[in-house]
Amino acid sequence: MRKFLILTILLIIGGVYCSAEDKSSHSKDKEQKALEFFRANKNIYVSTERIGISKNANISDDDLVNLKDLPNLKSLGIQSEKITDKGLSNIKGLQNLEILEIECPLVTDKVAEIIKDKKNLMILNLSSTQLTDDGVKNLVNLTNLEMLDLSNTKITGKSLQYISNMGNLARLYLGKNAINDEDLKYVINMKSIRELMLYETNVTDKGLEHLESLDNLAELSLERTKVTSEGKKKLEDKLPDCIIFTEYIVP
Repeated sequence: MRKFLILTILLIIGGVYCSAEDKSSHSKDKEQKALEFFRANKNIYVSTERIGISKNANISDDDLVNLKDLPNLKSLGIQSEKITDKGLSNIKGLQNLEILEIECPLVTDKVAEIIKDKKNLMILNLSSTQLTDDGVKNLVNLTNLEMLDLSNTKITGKSLQYISNMGNLARLYLGKNAINDEDLKYVINMKSIRELMLYETNVTDKGLEHLESLDNLAELSLERTKVTSEGKKKLEDKLPDCIIFTEYIVP
């Protein structure tokens, strides 16, 4: 009886082991097929941990279902005028992502809902999307972010209330948005900021007063704003180690 019991236990353990091994093998097969799908497109950069889809790749929402089978993906970049929130829903389970760059004009606030729990993210680029203040509100838990690019979106200065709580941010890009002087009061406590892009906003000399205490600021972009040479000089005196750009350089 005892021998029978031991044999039964061994058979169960062996079955569980084989089942786990089969499942792992199946997952690896799916991962390889997904990688092969993307590698077949010459306009897509592919490695085990990185996918870069250029705007010439002609990829659709349905094609992005292959992303579900790439659990080891750490970096994903997509430039496309076709991709929507539907396609991006396929990245919801990719918890290892550290870099996410989505430059897709059809993408809306729903993308923020999709990625709001990806706490490993360090770099997030949602420029040229339809993101609004409501979407930015869903990003507040991404506390490991070091770079955030929201340039040319639909946000206003209200978003800075949420962004100011991201204590690790070193680079913040807000150009081509409805940001004004009063909004910059939320930047005062963002002591980790080293690069701040405010080009083509409504900022004037008065708004720069809110930046005077940012001792770590090394680069500030103010091209095509209402900042004057006097305002620039005053801030340079306060932040002598900061390079301030107020004019576009013509190539």
